[in-house]
Amino acid sequence: MTARRFLIVSALIALSVAAPAGCATSETRGIGNEGFAVFDVQPSDAEVWLDGQLVGKAREFTGGSKVLMLQSGTHKIEIKKEGYAPFQKELYASSGVKQTVSARLTKVSQ
Repeated sequence: MTARRFLIVSALIALSVAAPAGCATSETRGIGNEGFAVFDVQPSDAEVWLDGQLVGKAREFTGGSKVLMLQSGTHKIEIKKEGYAPFQKELYASSGVKQTVSARLTKVSQ
């Protein structure tokens, strides 16, 4: 391989490795591995919503093996139950970090 060809190949490899790192899309939320959240919520049968999607009841994510896995990045958490004022929180998940979301929902007067 000639020196010129070697330089061209090396430059192309360097560009192909570096280019994706700078190309963010609107769907990029973060980098790295998953973090997780546990919930300390009353009432425990309140629904947990992650980024607008229902993921389960709060009692399903209380710790141990019962955790909510989160991609690295910022997420919107909502906790809802009919007859109660909703709870909202934004949290940033990072690799391997456990976060506890605590909420006591208050009843709404009829």
